Amino acid sequence: MVPHVVVRRAQSVVSEKTKLLAIHSGCLLFILAYAIFQVVEWRHISHSIDLISYLDVGNAYWRGDFQHAINHYWSPMYSWLLGGVLAVFKPDIDHEMLAVRLTNLFVLCSFVSVSLCFSSTLWRRIAALDLGWLTKPTFWIYMYSVIAVSALMLGGCDKDTPDMLVATFVMLASNALLKIQMGEKRNRNFAIMGATLGCGYLAKAVLLPVSLFYYLLAWWSVRNERNWWKGFMFAAAVQLCIAGPFIAAISVSFGHPTISDSTRTLSLYSNNQNDQQVHFQFPELKHKSNKIFEKPDVYEFDDAAIGGTYPPWYNPAYWTEGAPGHDVAGRAIDFAIKNIKYFALEIFGVLLVAYALSSLWLRRSIFTRAGFADAMPIALPGLVAVGIYAVTVNLWGHFMERYFVAWIVLIYSGAIVAVRPPGTKNGGVAARMFCGTICSLSMCLLLMGLWMHKKMFDLFPTKLDEPIAHAIQDAGLKPGDKIAQLGFRRYFWARLARVRIIADIFDVEGFWQLSPARKQELIEVLRQHNVKAIVQTWAVDREIAEPGPGWTRIPGTKGLIYLIPEKTQ
Repeated sequence: MVPHVVVRRAQSVVSEKTKLLAIHSGCLLFILAYAIFQVVEWRHISHSIDLISYLDVGNAYWRGDFQHAINHYWSPMYSWLLGGVLAVFKPDIDHEMLAVRLTNLFVLCSFVSVSLCFSSTLWRRIAALDLGWLTKPTFWIYMYSVIAVSALMLGGCDKDTPDMLVATFVMLASNALLKIQMGEKRNRNFAIMGATLGCGYLAKAVLLPVSLFYYLLAWWSVRNERNWWKGFMFAAAVQLCIAGPFIAAISVSFGHPTISDSTRTLSLYSNNQNDQQVHFQFPELKHKSNKIFEKPDVYEFDDAAIGGTYPPWYNPAYWTEGAPGHDVAGRAIDFAIKNIKYFALEIFGVLLVAYALSSLWLRRSIFTRAGFADAMPIALPGLVAVGIYAVTVNLWGHFMERYFVAWIVLIYSGAIVAVRPPGTKNGGVAARMFCGTICSLSMCLLLMGLWMHKKMFDLFPTKLDEPIAHAIQDAGLKPGDKIAQLGFRRYFWARLARVRIIADIFDVEGFWQLSPARKQELIEVLRQHNVKAIVQTWAVDREIAEPGPGWTRIPGTKGLIYLIPEKTQ
């Protein structure tokens, strides 16, 4: 007869496998459904103006226009991906944004996949530590909660930036590093780490300085090994082969060695928290917009050296070159102080609440020194990246949580390793309370995200940019024609119509309050700069009831078009 203990063990194994299958299936279906919802909801609307620059740069690369493609601000990987998708599938005006959203869906699925691979490796690491309180189903529910919030809330298919792509490379590099730390010191893992860190730099420049800490952690794991340096040389060589050509290209283009100008430029914009402030007028600037009219202010920026739909944002580093770097250390301290509240609320809030509740229940810290020692090799790259952002940018800006997609996964992965409750009933309850709080709050955040999406789309029409783009074409404007933008910077419609904005009129109220004579004077100034039309964007505070003769209203939006007549002889 089979002993009862063997039967019970077999039943326990089957039960655990059933639970894990249900967890994996349910969580993956939820993530996929949520992501598809984002694709559908945002299939016609751009999330940020950054997307237009990435698309324009991608088009420049794919048509071989490297003079305009090499960019000191936008890293190229996301542009290459988007440009390739558009070059292959050639979507029309009504489907270009859908192509972007589906590309983002592919990247999100890639991030989730590699994060699950990292989680599998992490579980092997935890099993070796023999944390008796943590069961495999609990671990996977915890990791899915963290991954889902990172992928869908911090990132998401609705975002128009490369942060999810960066996160994918970060998780690949972290998985390779974790394997090295666990003793798998094969050249393959070093090569994967170097290659993904190199690709990550091409997706976002911040990964190059952070990669130094990946090498530091890898060295710490193999420092006592014979010929430990061979793996490092291999990884560094692979990374240099991938990242080196782009570093050389932008250094030659900029006239001095550089890995990116994004940090300096982003700090400058963050220090001037006005989204309309792209026309800096510092006397030290090498390139700046021209103020061609006053009251309302009109800026012209038709520079042949800069391509794109909207030159000031096509390469912001070009327009801020030479700007004074006033008190860099003081600005870093100021940013760090401002960002404390942001991190406490937006990034670490869930972790802090879970830690406080579980520690109060346990009447001592749920984390221990030994736990921190085991967690730090996992969480350190994330903490370093968070620290870099904390002192270089004011995070109370435009959806800045997207910077932390992968870093949060690493930090929260370290947190679960750091939990070391005493082997008592009270300790087990505190540990489960820690995990349960994070999982519960994560689900609340995800449901809140769905509610926010619904509320947002109750306020906007289904389509905004496509009607303006079609109206521009119907008005007879051709790709490459120069226009002036009236209103806030929301100009994906210009990208769709392939026209080029070379003048800004931000003060909508001031423009419509001009006398007819003064308005005609402004129009004449625009005509002298070869502007073919004035287009009022949909993103204005109110709809103009009677725009006057010559203006065409665009149904379904607040957009207006005025074709500037050619000057008669």
